[in-house]
Amino acid sequence: MKGNSKRFYYISCEEAQDIIAACPDAEWRLLFALARYGGLRVPSEALQLRWGDIHWGQNRFTVTSSKTEHHEGHETRQVPIFPELLPHLRELVE
Repeated sequence: MKGNSKRFYYISCEEAQDIIAACPDAEWRLLFALARYGGLRVPSEALQLRWGDIHWGQNRFTVTSSKTEHHEGHETRQVPIFPELLPHLRELVE
């Protein structure tokens, strides 16, 4: 199946910040940030994420992917905690 390239749209950092500012609460801000800055699939990967998956000392987190888990070695992946994502994680953990 091939996607419709006319529907592809890149969300710039400026637009992302506007969207985050419009989110109703910290959970929504984190959900959007995980998708935009962490590259997570929403809702499947984002909703499976647990605080134990965050490796603060290594500045990364583990994502479990139900979409790719049937491929050996692709059940999980490591994602860096990018600077744009960090404040949204910290807001909820505190």
